[in-house]
Amino acid sequence: MTDANPFRAEIEQILVDYPRTRFAKVLLGMRRGLTDDEMAEEAQAAGESIRGDRQSLVTIGRLAFDR
Repeated sequence: MTDANPFRAEIEQILVDYPRTRFAKVLLGMRRGLTDDEMAEEAQAAGESIRGDRQSLVTIGRLAFDR
């Protein structure tokens, strides 16, 4: 495999297939170009308890895959 992280595509596909988790929702929001605060606003509007700073932790985790 030429990808630096061969598991990345598989992990992302699992998250997309099961979009109920916070990690999946953040991934989908990132793909839509939303900021952490915009994702938090959408979650609040949907009646989910979430904070923008918690979204950042997931975003940082995803950026780690880019290395």
